[in-house]
Amino acid sequence: MASDDDSGTVIAISGLSSLHIEGSSNRDESLVTVEHNHFRVIVNQDGAAILDTKAGKISTLNASGAYIWQALERGEGIESIAQGLANETGEPIEAVKTDLADFIEALKKQDLLPG
Repeated sequence: MASDDDSGTVIAISGLSSLHIEGSSNRDESLVTVEHNHFRVIVNQDGAAILDTKAGKISTLNASGAYIWQALERGEGIESIAQGLANETGEPIEAVKTDLADFIEALKKQDLLPG
């Protein structure tokens, strides 16, 4: 789920089962690149905060979002990230893939990933 307010952007995956977007599920192993030129990121056990120095905005991610962000930074493919999340959460892999595609789309809409 993604939402905007005056204090920043909150992007969260809650339960990894409530999001639905067409996307990477048609590809076996697609890659999404995180560009670091103007992002400053802090990650802890609760999630992540991303400062976009170019746009002057702060976005926050919950723990699942931070897991995905870090995996994208490491260059992991969508399939690998989905499998890791499924293993950690116990959710069915297809549900995780759908939610992951939605989350990546949300990051793109917030200009945190190239779209």
